[in-house]
Amino acid sequence: MDKTTHEVRCSHWKNIIEQCQNRPEWMSAKQWLNDNSISEKSYYYWLRKLRKEAYEQVKAAQELPLVQ
Repeated sequence: MDKTTHEVRCSHWKNIIEQCQNRPEWMSAKQWLNDNSISEKSYYYWLRKLRKEAYEQVKAAQELPLVQ
């Protein structure tokens, strides 16, 4: 997958994840996903993938030497 395709997919799934996390309190994630015709397996795959990428970015930023 090229970088542009990856960025588009990440953007799409970030939007879905944000909407799911902002669902009404009384509604489960599973119900929200079902109501919005989103595969639970795909949702959790992308959630895990995006969290891992965010962690790696934070880790890489912490390893950069401070310039004085």
